[in-house]
Amino acid sequence: HMEYIGLKLNIQTLMISPSLPMTFIYGSRSNIDGQSGKAIQEMRPNSHTEIIGAGHYVFADQSDDFNQAVLKICNNVKHNGKLF
Repeated sequence: HMEYIGLKLNIQTLMISPSLPMTFIYGSRSNIDGQSGKAIQEMRPNSHTEIIGAGHYVFADQSDDFNQAVLKICNNVKHNGKLF
């Protein structure tokens, strides 16, 4: 099941223009394969991965950390026009 999720994510990611930057926020204790983020970064150099000490539902497990990560990403895009 986890292999399917990773494959589906990679196929969907490949269909989006490589010039479009992406950010992925993961929980370090998630049961979903965290290696997908690293693989996507290799395929899409403009992407960024944030890893937060949480389970799969990062927004619920560590809401303050999740909100800070989202704000950091948004502020960086607003001020620099880039993810990082």
